[in-house]
Amino acid sequence: MRSNIKEDSELINYMNNEDVVSRLKAAASDEEIAALHKVRREKIKTILIVFLILLLLLTFFSNTIMNRSLPEIKTQQTFSGNLTEKFRGSGTAEANQSYEVTVKDNKTVEKIYVKRGAAIAKGDVLFTLTSEDSPELKDAQEILKTLEEAYQTALLKAPANYSSENMQIRNCREDLQKLVNQRNKVSNSASQTASLKTKRQEYKKELDIKTPKFSKLMEYIGYIDANNFIFLPSEYSGSLASLNATVTSAQTAFDNAEAYLMQLINIGASDEAISAAQADVNTKQTALQSATTALNNEKNRLKTSIASEYNSLDARITELNMLISDIDEQLLAGDMTDVSMLDEQITMKQRELESLLIAIEATKQNDNLAQKAENISLSSQRDKVQEQRDKVNKLLETAETVDVLSDYDGVVGDIFVKPKDMTVPDMPLASIVLAEEGYTMQIAVDVKKTAKLSTGTVADVMNNWMNDITVRLESIKPDPQGGSKSRLLIFNVAGNVSAGQYLDVSIPCGTGRYDVIVPKSAVYEDNDGKFVLTMRTKETPLGNRYYADRVNVEILAEDEVSCAIAGGNLYTGSYVITTSSKPIKPGDQVRMKDK
Repeated sequence: MRSNIKEDSELINYMNNEDVVSRLKAAASDEEIAALHKVRREKIKTILIVFLILLLLLTFFSNTIMNRSLPEIKTQQTFSGNLTEKFRGSGTAEANQSYEVTVKDNKTVEKIYVKRGAAIAKGDVLFTLTSEDSPELKDAQEILKTLEEAYQTALLKAPANYSSENMQIRNCREDLQKLVNQRNKVSNSASQTASLKTKRQEYKKELDIKTPKFSKLMEYIGYIDANNFIFLPSEYSGSLASLNATVTSAQTAFDNAEAYLMQLINIGASDEAISAAQADVNTKQTALQSATTALNNEKNRLKTSIASEYNSLDARITELNMLISDIDEQLLAGDMTDVSMLDEQITMKQRELESLLIAIEATKQNDNLAQKAENISLSSQRDKVQEQRDKVNKLLETAETVDVLSDYDGVVGDIFVKPKDMTVPDMPLASIVLAEEGYTMQIAVDVKKTAKLSTGTVADVMNNWMNDITVRLESIKPDPQGGSKSRLLIFNVAGNVSAGQYLDVSIPCGTGRYDVIVPKSAVYEDNDGKFVLTMRTKETPLGNRYYADRVNVEILAEDEVSCAIAGGNLYTGSYVITTSSKPIKPGDQVRMKDK
């Protein structure tokens, strides 16, 4: 086509030449000249038609491709009408009244006959307990106590400490780095020297502050291990002093109770007095074990915290020493020390470092072997403890049994014990919910949401599949934990419900008529508040184009699917965007979904 256009163009230029025209007039007739002009006009017409067709095709396809790449949206008209606003909330049902099942003596839980949620009647058997009166059982328990104390003591061994070896390795590395830096550094300018000196003063000042504290941390761990809590600063002592005092007090109480028991036995006191004294010894023993465990846990926690701070300071001090050494080497860059001599020193220092690394690795291997041997010993001790514990359990199985009965009709709530647990006087075994007293549920809400709520309103229970639970709003009270901006909704719960059951409720807040109602899917929210996207139409020579515009709105009321809004120039019948095939933002061009 380009060749034809070029030929036609040359023909047109040729025909416009006056000399050519004059020669043609002289050589040809009027009919021949007319025919030649007609041919030329037809070719020009054909070229123009082809050009226009190509232009239209390109315009059509480019517009179609662009439309296909735009987000596809659906819109919906706003409407006016009535909207029933509802409040949604959730909480757990709690019994209005319950009581705890307790025992008066030291017993062992032999059997449990009920489960959580089971309905029971007055006089039903809840638990079977065994007593601990046999001398053989007492002796077995004393042996078990001794074995457990020995095992716990073996577990308290401090881990291997390689701080001294690590310090030597670190110093050797620092010396090696100094030699390498001294060999590789170049001369610094005067301005750089002044800047480096300033930095060195800063690093040295920080190092002078951290080094004394660093050296004290390992001493603090030693004080903790040795129970010398008075030497610890307040920030590292925690509650050790009070816990240690509790252990001392518990130990004294236990020793006194044990001495009193032995005195009763020696004088031949009554069985009742000896039994009471033995119960007191067991109670004091339990208190001593709890206090000792609490003290050991606090010591381990503080040692872990100090060790973490030690490692942090160690890393920072190492870094500061490296920085100061680096600056010193830069300041001494003008030193004319012989390079070959420095190379010899570096080689010697590298060999020294390798020797230290080999030595600490050998020490660790020896410590690992010792630890494995100790683990074998601990495993043996643990097996002995378990063997003795099994013996005690067998003796407990043969002891006298006692049945614990329910005092009321109700529903079993929480069960606080499991088989083989040891009980103490007034220890709760389980809680019984008195179902006939009813249930209550509380929901904390913002004070603004209570304006449309009315007491006495029956709420819909969303997760009540059997439709056998009734929830009624009884009162609205201040929230002690929420302050002036929060209120507690108090509900009365009736029907087939149990204590601790989770309920999702919906409370009608009244019906109102609103001018603009939209689906919830059409309302969006960002940092600037809530808004909807409306569709704006723009006419172009190639057809209508559509754009998304933002309109800030205020939510007046809402239910599960719709909400009433106000804002901007919205009115009944306005179109809002409900869905989009791609994320859109205000000002984006969009296209309507094909129907």
